[in-house]
Amino acid sequence: MQPSVVALAAMTLAIGCGQGRETNSSKANTTGSLDGTGGNGTSGTTGGMTTGKSDSMGGQAGDVGVECRDDSDCTAARECFAATCTAGICLYSPMSRGTACATGFCNGAGNAVRCVPCVDDAGSGRPDTGCSSEAPVCDSRASPPVCLGCRQDSDCSGAVECSYSRCVDSVCESTALPRGSLCGRGICNGEMGETSCVTCIDDAATGIDMGCNAQEPVCNTSVEPALCTGCMQAADCDDNNDCTSDSCNEGVCEHATIVDGTPCPGGYCNGIPGMEACLTRYCQTDASCDDGATCTSETCTDDLVCLYTTDDSQCPDSGDVCRPNRCTVGTGCQQVDISRSFDLLTNGNFEAGETGWTVMSANYDQLIFPEDYIPTLRSHSYPNVAWLGGGDAELDESNSLSQTVSVPSGTVRLELSFFYQIRADELPDNHNHMQVKLLAVDSNQTDRDIVTLYNQDAAFAWAKFQVTVEASEWAGHDLTLEFSGTGIDGHTSFFVDSVSLVAVACHQ
Repeated sequence: MQPSVVALAAMTLAIGCGQGRETNSSKANTTGSLDGTGGNGTSGTTGGMTTGKSDSMGGQAGDVGVECRDDSDCTAARECFAATCTAGICLYSPMSRGTACATGFCNGAGNAVRCVPCVDDAGSGRPDTGCSSEAPVCDSRASPPVCLGCRQDSDCSGAVECSYSRCVDSVCESTALPRGSLCGRGICNGEMGETSCVTCIDDAATGIDMGCNAQEPVCNTSVEPALCTGCMQAADCDDNNDCTSDSCNEGVCEHATIVDGTPCPGGYCNGIPGMEACLTRYCQTDASCDDGATCTSETCTDDLVCLYTTDDSQCPDSGDVCRPNRCTVGTGCQQVDISRSFDLLTNGNFEAGETGWTVMSANYDQLIFPEDYIPTLRSHSYPNVAWLGGGDAELDESNSLSQTVSVPSGTVRLELSFFYQIRADELPDNHNHMQVKLLAVDSNQTDRDIVTLYNQDAAFAWAKFQVTVEASEWAGHDLTLEFSGTGIDGHTSFFVDSVSLVAVACHQ
């Protein structure tokens, strides 16, 4: 579609105004007939006034030269012309582009103005007048004009971000942009959809995940939206150098130089910081390659180079599934962290209101509010806070806030934390309460009561609750986190914010 054109200037024409204009009294006796002849069989010109049929600008036959008192005395013979009474004379002008008419809309084309099915008048992204979202482009070159899906590629915009559209046989066709293409807030994941533009892509095969950099090489997909970090675990820091010890310290990869002479798969480490390398270790016999570790076997190859093979099965069980003992050349058996963490909740900070949460209340429609709803309260995570409990002398309240999540396979524990405040009337102990539970969706799993807080546990500043729960029985199943509150015969408000439920999964 083309951009809207500048509106045409109004064009008017006085029909049949000759010199020596007759008065109303003489007009009645001198007006010509509709066939162009005078009423008495003479020429259609009398008294200096031209008479005859309507002209090309829309005048009505018989109206020529007619004086008028108001617009109702003037009638246009053609569609898309307006007849107005101006200074006592009927004047005619084309209606503006897009004005509705009997069979469509006026095209606003000056002397060629007419009523057409559609008008090419909209900018990109909007259907032309008379067209629909399915066929938004008016092809004004056709006779009569017709609505199409498109005329050219520029008429097609991507249906969603990370898609490319082109015009094929008057229809827009969309295809996904290649994985890694730039988009509004990051890169495309190679799919078409509302969530196809992502911050980064977990692509460990490249060494640096797509969308990340050398300083923050790991794409953490366990959070929404995904983000680049230095690391989440030691395995994320592997620099493919056998002579550095790789570790993840608070999200930052660290690579310590292994001391000079330590055996490595191809020989021994040179121990030079910043230039760590595994130097070839030459040998004559297998015994000359001994690295001192009982879980490795040493071989002197035909090329007289030491080769080391590790055997994890010779290492004792560490007792920690997430930190098993692994055999390393030159060191022997040592614990290695193989855990991965997954943030399970959607909208745990309530920033998107009730999105992701299921709400139940005996008396209210809403349990998540902006912080300024209560003047004395400030949210822990701006701008919203969840409210549970309530109740007063006339209105008892029970409510709940819950979210069902999928627990990844291999999960060994769940780490739950949230911040809370409790504000209550003077009430007996244990009168009102808020309960936090983990509820199994599958009947083969069991529910777990996490904590119950009461009205007497008043907290007027944000307090943090956190707990680690053994969760192997829930691995691979759905689970519901539920906060529920009661307020009976007295008011107790339980405020909750910054909720986090993290699954720690380990795969051997």
